[in-house]
Amino acid sequence: MLMPPLLVCGNVNLESVFCLEGELLPPQGGFFPHSMTLNISGVGANLALALKNLGSPVRLLTFGADDLCGKVVRAALEGIEVCFSPSSHCDHTTLPPRVAELD
Repeated sequence: MLMPPLLVCGNVNLESVFCLEGELLPPQGGFFPHSMTLNISGVGANLALALKNLGSPVRLLTFGADDLCGKVVRAALEGIEVCFSPSSHCDHTTLPPRVAELD
């Protein structure tokens, strides 16, 4: 029997992390092209990733946009169906009726 996807509702944060090797920045400043990364965090993202890693099919409903940041989030959550609300790309026919009514 095919298990229906679990619906996770929660936030996803896009965080920029600046990491330098060494203890202090040089006083004159500098250029550090490979020191910044973008990561995702947030309860919704963490729970969806954990469920996916346990083998469960997952859908994530979160606030977001279909812009560059949204593309980064979707790429980081590969294998998870992500639905941003409000969004014109959200397929409300696949969400439970009570959730689809919220948008």
